[in-house]
Amino acid sequence: WSDFVVMTACAISNAFDARFAPQREEAYKECASRYGADEISQIAELFSMTIMALEDNPAQDFLGDIFGSLNLHNEWHGQFFTPYHIGSMMARMQLPDKPVEELWTKPITICDPCCGAGCLLIACANEAKNLGINYQEKMVFYAQDIDRIAALMCYIQLSLLGCKAFIKIGNSLTDPLTENESLDENIWLTPML
Repeated sequence: WSDFVVMTACAISNAFDARFAPQREEAYKECASRYGADEISQIAELFSMTIMALEDNPAQDFLGDIFGSLNLHNEWHGQFFTPYHIGSMMARMQLPDKPVEELWTKPITICDPCCGAGCLLIACANEAKNLGINYQEKMVFYAQDIDRIAALMCYIQLSLLGCKAFIKIGNSLTDPLTENESLDENIWLTPML
């Protein structure tokens, strides 16, 4: 699972963001070196399935649900993934019932400092869409997680959903994502930025 996530995130990033392409290409190659051609083909098929699942139903945490159903989360480290329906309820509670024109004149920033696979951010994007708001134009997402694989799952899903997002791998308590963050290889920018 980890290799699939790293390879997919690196493939997306390297197609759109040249800043850290050499390091990310090395990470991709390191993962790929552990597999034969048939297994690499299966990893590509998993990526294709992820794309199709989010295209068919963008209102879901596809990778987070699979991660949880495979029991890959680490409860001992406090890793609990929010079910999508809870994330959707939380997003509905935070967004206005109707689009308030003054509210949407500037980009709205949405932050999740313990993003996991991005459930809350995906739910917020979908709730904005339900209100008739184009989240791809009007929202910027900031996400962070201490777990590299979780943060990269978030990166993959927000990239595929067309969200403008900054995803940082790191501890949000001791090294939070800030407005004037220097871009290093722990910051992943989605293609919409």
